[in-house]
Amino acid sequence: MQLAEQRKKIILAVDDTEDILVIIRATLARQGFEVITATSGKEALDKVGKVLPDLILLDIMMPEMDGSSVLTELRTRPDTYHIPVIMLTAFGDEKTITKNLELGADDYITKPFGIAELVARVQAKIDRPPVPNGIQRGNRPAELVNEVVFKEEVSRELERSKRNNRTGCVATSNWSN
Repeated sequence: MQLAEQRKKIILAVDDTEDILVIIRATLARQGFEVITATSGKEALDKVGKVLPDLILLDIMMPEMDGSSVLTELRTRPDTYHIPVIMLTAFGDEKTITKNLELGADDYITKPFGIAELVARVQAKIDRPPVPNGIQRGNRPAELVNEVVFKEEVSRELERSKRNNRTGCVATSNWSN
């Protein structure tokens, strides 16, 4: 029996250059990740709708829809705003980096990139995903969660159940003095 926490973490790599995708897929698969790929922004959003990844590596310059637009879309969706996104692009100027970080990117790697750095940054984001504003727990001492956190946990549990083809469970308590 495979528990949800023991499954391979899913990385979505989005780039219009097949050679880059081959390198990313091979590198991260050796590290134990499941890697799915997309060659355009629209394809990326389509795949995110089908398989909710644990992290996204996202190029900026792509056909149909650029990476900055994909990032903006991801950050507006309740089911994807929490997914860590690392921009992986040839654009290394301060203006572009700043723009994408302001749009919600969690990290930024410029091409050409080092394999060890890519692996380290991906692993760091998987191990320590971001906690967006408004998601912090409502009452830490009592471990009560706010509505946003509750909805996110229900969404994640449903997705885990679908991925693993198993039933899931979310417990709540509604009591007052």
